[in-house]
Amino acid sequence: MGNEDQNIQESSTVEEKKVINKKLIIAVISVVVVAALAVGGYFGYQAYKEYTYKQQFVVKLRTFYEEFSARLNSYLAAKGCPKNLTCEKIVKEGFYDSFAKENLGAMKICGVKKGGNCMPDRYKILRGGLWANMNEWDGFKFLSSNGASVIMKNNGTCRNYSVENKAPLNCVLGYIFVDVNGPVDPNIYGRDLFYFYLTKSGEIVPMGVKDDKVGYWKTSKGKCDPKDGNGEQCAARIIEQNWKMNY
Repeated sequence: MGNEDQNIQESSTVEEKKVINKKLIIAVISVVVVAALAVGGYFGYQAYKEYTYKQQFVVKLRTFYEEFSARLNSYLAAKGCPKNLTCEKIVKEGFYDSFAKENLGAMKICGVKKGGNCMPDRYKILRGGLWANMNEWDGFKFLSSNGASVIMKNNGTCRNYSVENKAPLNCVLGYIFVDVNGPVDPNIYGRDLFYFYLTKSGEIVPMGVKDDKVGYWKTSKGKCDPKDGNGEQCAARIIEQNWKMNY
């Protein structure tokens, strides 16, 4: 009987150890799973945070692009010069000043002189490093009613920037530089500062499209790549990639 009792007791002890080991294994697995979920959740949150940070600029860029285009077309139609920025009436009236005041609700007009604080003092290029003080640039500068800082620069003549010699880039009359959230940070090319061509037909075309003689955003000096690009052509990349800042 003594041996039987001892065997039963040892068997019970083994079973208890198995149960305890199973519980420990389950507990360890639970801790690992919770930790993995926590880490995944953290990085998921960080990715979401970065995405929403970038997309705020994309939303503002799209708003500017669509509103500016629509109002420019309306302006040309009202002047009796549809799709023609070289119309004599517009040239006589002075396009930049009248368009900004009448159609963009300019809050502050700094005009064509240097200075005026319509733009931040310094910008960084996309790959890092300081760039020019855009308040010192020539061009008609103003703050729009939606908070964007804008420079419209006149070429004076029609310039052909088209690789295939076709509209609209076969006649570029000027440039548009827009900081979509005005003088506030981050003030980085390709994040909140973007470049466009102003064409004779009244279309604004992002610098860096495939037909651009200056170069395509994927391959040129001004390409939209944080590793080795300065970011001048990021508007073209954002629009081509369905309004996403995938960089």
